[in-house]
Amino acid sequence: MALILPSIPKNVLLHSIKRRLRQHIYKRKNLPIYIFTHHKTGTVLATNVLKEISDFLGLKICRVYGYCDEVPAGYDVVIFEHSLVGSNILTSSFRGVHIIRDPRSVLISGYQYHRHTEELWCNTKPLVSSSSEDIKFPFVPYSREHESLEWKKRYLDDLQGMSYKDNLKSLETEKGLEFELDRYASWTIEDMANWNYDIDNVLEVKMEDILQSYDEVFLTIFDHLGFVGKLREKAQNIAKSHDLNRMSDSEIKANKHIHSKNHSKWESLLDDETLDIFTEKYGETLKKLGYT
Repeated sequence: MALILPSIPKNVLLHSIKRRLRQHIYKRKNLPIYIFTHHKTGTVLATNVLKEISDFLGLKICRVYGYCDEVPAGYDVVIFEHSLVGSNILTSSFRGVHIIRDPRSVLISGYQYHRHTEELWCNTKPLVSSSSEDIKFPFVPYSREHESLEWKKRYLDDLQGMSYKDNLKSLETEKGLEFELDRYASWTIEDMANWNYDIDNVLEVKMEDILQSYDEVFLTIFDHLGFVGKLREKAQNIAKSHDLNRMSDSEIKANKHIHSKNHSKWESLLDDETLDIFTEKYGETLKKLGYT
């Protein structure tokens, strides 16, 4: 089962007459918004922008972790943080955006994040009985709760009694990257590769394009979502306030999800041997996703 977390408005007393009117007009004219992301592909950015827009419009927004096969009821904006969804969701009526990232950057970003994160699954030791009939979070991350029991047991055995994070921190960089590549990075890359890129109502976006042409790409996203007039302008101003390139060094340092303004660090951080291993494993996937 997926975990569905509602997002609470910053100020629950903001439901003014004007805000309720905006909500009524928007919901009468527009379909639900679904944002599909993957681990380390801009999930936090998309969530922050859409949450602020939802607060402005009075829309209900939630985040979904892990595999989900039923449309979350009662929400106007849904962030599917792992893009693991069933056909019931993809064949429903909505406007969607799917964000991917260069798999090599996914590897580097995931490796750096998992070495320092306080996420519970990443810090939990695999102390599960071999006779367990079900294994759930936090012994496995939400993104893998849908895997078979056999898969989960192999994953936990492979951790050799240490948490995922402790495994990474016990290894030198090269071996740590290989550890990440064989696990979370691999899961994310394969999920991106297995996505259906021919869904008419889903706009496909690369994180690199957002970072390189931030304003233009967000305008394209808002146009696709049906934002017009003053709402389009308001949404764009909200997006600008979350632009990495507009942030100060102190703002970046305070954000646990960001290591630097450089989001394409794989060229300098992947040595030839690790890059060869990566290319041998995912060379065709790089081509399929439009990365060379």
